[in-house]
Amino acid sequence: MKLILIITSLLLISGCFTDQVAPQINLPVAAKSKSAETSQESCYLLVKNKTDFDEDVLSNISIALISQFFKEVNKIPIQGLQDDACVYEVTFAKTGDTTFLSFTGINLNSYGDSKMSGADAAQQALLKALYRSQRNKRDIICADYGEYLVECSDVETAQKDTPGIDKKKSLKLEKLFEPTEYTFTVRGILSSGYSALVLDMPINPKMSVGGFGSLANNLSENKQVSMSYSQNGLFGLYAFDQLNVDSWGLAGLYGTGNYVAVTGYNSTVTASRTNFGGGAGYQWVWENGFNILTALGLENVSYSSIVKEYSSNETQVNKDYLEQDLSTRTESTFYLLFGFHL
Repeated sequence: MKLILIITSLLLISGCFTDQVAPQINLPVAAKSKSAETSQESCYLLVKNKTDFDEDVLSNISIALISQFFKEVNKIPIQGLQDDACVYEVTFAKTGDTTFLSFTGINLNSYGDSKMSGADAAQQALLKALYRSQRNKRDIICADYGEYLVECSDVETAQKDTPGIDKKKSLKLEKLFEPTEYTFTVRGILSSGYSALVLDMPINPKMSVGGFGSLANNLSENKQVSMSYSQNGLFGLYAFDQLNVDSWGLAGLYGTGNYVAVTGYNSTVTASRTNFGGGAGYQWVWENGFNILTALGLENVSYSSIVKEYSSNETQVNKDYLEQDLSTRTESTFYLLFGFHL
């Protein structure tokens, strides 16, 4: 009996030290998070123009430079934008002879200024704003447009070594600033001595050239001498800002033609007439293309190939009057030009 109890005890003790199999617990495996591919968001540019500059030119300059040195931006579509759209804003304003620009948007707030005129002012102000905000791209900005920024005077640019690239850039800028609003202008001129019809066309945003034809008829104070002449010549106009906006400017002309005078006593005088002159004034331009230019200036008149055929009973008063009228002289005059851009 004692033997049985001992054997039973030994079996129980050995059972306590037997390895037990731990149950397996299946833990949930975390799924690998697949990062979603985020497509690059399209951004748009809102241009606010508080100047008399052409809005299309400002928009083209802004989109081109911002896309080149900051990030690609597009024009706002006709259907508008959603509330959460990416929008950057450029505002142009002018005080006196200074053009100011502010450039704002996501993580961006910069400004620029310029004392240049026309499209050059808008370009310089925007380049200054980009230069100030894009520190890591200053070398590139100076390499491409260093001539517009005083800040680039100490920066070595690549322009000296790449004249071909400069030429291509110059051609691109010339194409960008080409006036597209009209191809030629028909004008009428009223002056102190004659009236004329002008046809001119722009050769750059600030200058136009063309031709004119004029007629004049005058009568002496004693109504004994009738004078008439016709002339053709060249006409030019220079605007300090741009031809298609309100601006101060200069107008000039050069013409040649024929002069004929007849008296009450059947005397006749013929000559070749040459005149050239110019004046300074102000031009107003409306949206429909109508424009007016008023100017004050000087005009030189000279005569050549003079042929006098006086009748035997011609008065000395009429002869003296014709002599004075045929004298070379420089006199003050005014110009009133009114026309349409077509």
